[in-house]
Amino acid sequence: MSNLLLYSIVIFSWGTSWLAIKFQLGEVHPQMSVGYRFILSGMLILAYCLLRKKSLKFSLQQHGWIAVQAFFMFSTNYIFIYKSSQNLASGLVSVVFSTLTFMNILNMKLFFKQSPKKETLLATCVGFVGILLVFQRELQNLNPTGTVVLGLVFGLIASYSASLGNITSAKNQKEGLPILQSTGLGMFYGGVWTLICALIMGHPLTFSWTPGYVLSLVHLSVFASILAFISYLTLLSRMGASRAAYCALVFPVIAIALSVIFENYQVNAMNGLGFFLILAGNYIIMFKPDFLTKMKSVKLEKETKENVC
Repeated sequence: MSNLLLYSIVIFSWGTSWLAIKFQLGEVHPQMSVGYRFILSGMLILAYCLLRKKSLKFSLQQHGWIAVQAFFMFSTNYIFIYKSSQNLASGLVSVVFSTLTFMNILNMKLFFKQSPKKETLLATCVGFVGILLVFQRELQNLNPTGTVVLGLVFGLIASYSASLGNITSAKNQKEGLPILQSTGLGMFYGGVWTLICALIMGHPLTFSWTPGYVLSLVHLSVFASILAFISYLTLLSRMGASRAAYCALVFPVIAIALSVIFENYQVNAMNGLGFFLILAGNYIIMFKPDFLTKMKSVKLEKETKENVC
């Protein structure tokens, strides 16, 4: 499967998840819903692995690293996203979570001593400016109260937790852990841990059998979890954490498009410019346009001439 197709799956799946999450809010505590989502996702992947006779044998140490990835990527990340969403509008949560791109660049440098390529930095900066323009009205109306600041802190914790999950996944893949099986186990571990935390915090173990809740849970489990994460982690192994994380700057565009259709969200000229910048950054990430290659060639030629002189 091509990188472009995997990228499209991630963007569409996560872009539509914001709308699906609205149907999860109600009588079931959000943390419980996260637990149900990832337990269901993990069980479906593991069932598929058993049917296809894929090995699920891992050493105790490997299970430990899968659990670490699960803690950051399939539990803590989502717990704090929901906490942030209780204090901030969903658009602002998207803006805060888009800092994942910068956090991945930072963590790749800290943990792997790997510096980002120039086109990755350029695309990330262009895309982040685009995100700020897309949500400029929400940012202008931001009232810096204690609740809002708490929401921002929770959002940053969620973003950094997701980044640590990305870094752990990169390590696990370098160690040869198969993406499908490790993701299935990780989702199951993350879902169980989230439910345990919710029970410890005193949240009731409830479930809603309404069509909206059940269908949104299936959508989030199958599309936003199984398809999206397997595609994203495959991209991570092929492109690296810094480039793969650019998805976090693109999927809010899908969320905004759905808001325009279903929630009568009004788009203005600044939003349009923001969309353009995000797509421009996406183009740089995916296709490495000729002008970047030419810039590198000119620089190399200049350095060569200087050395000869």
